[in-house]
Amino acid sequence: FESEDELLDYMCALMGDATDEVLTFVSNVMRYKNGQSLQTSIDAAGDASAARQREEEEREETARLRRLEEQERRLKREKEDKRAKQKLQQQQKEAERVQRRKDEEERQKIL
Repeated sequence: FESEDELLDYMCALMGDATDEVLTFVSNVMRYKNGQSLQTSIDAAGDASAARQREEEEREETARLRRLEEQERRLKREKEDKRAKQKLQQQQKEAERVQRRKDEEERQKIL
């Protein structure tokens, strides 16, 4: 196997799941291949637990950032909607003024 991921995929296919034991075994095979010392189950369990905790923290941070981005987009849309509404109201007022002028001019012509 060329990489730890390839070995892990193979072992998961054989064992059915990436348990802590499978992860430790795969890690130790790659460590052995690279001439490094092997991890004990206790070390690996601590490392796996810490890795899971980091992953969970990263997922939570990603979710928090997504919520903030969505909130920012929503606020931007609301601001744009408010501007559009104000512009529409101004246009309506202008149209009313123009209509009043026309009506006044028509009354003046009649009189």
